[in-house]
Amino acid sequence: MKNLIVCIFLLLSIEVQSETFSIATGEFAPYCSSTAKYKGFANHVVSKAFARQGHQVEFDFLPWKRAYLQSKNGDYDASSWWSYNEERAGDFLYSDELLKANNHFFM
Repeated sequence: MKNLIVCIFLLLSIEVQSETFSIATGEFAPYCSSTAKYKGFANHVVSKAFARQGHQVEFDFLPWKRAYLQSKNGDYDASSWWSYNEERAGDFLYSDELLKANNHFFM
């Protein structure tokens, strides 16, 4: 199976002047969750990365397809916690990997 590449991607054409970034994400506990501490592991890392540069983030939890489309349309500054694929790479920039995972099926 392919390794899971966890990433944050930003819009290619956006110029952000605000110190608060709006980020669309979805539910995928424990990595992303509106009810988890720090909004989940992945979003905690995202928050810390932005904070190191002096910025804050606000996460909106949406259905995944809507998070993708609204980010692509510019309604959000970024979207978090996506695996890499060529289609999305045409629309967004990816960060470095956050986590690698292998899927194993047992019968």
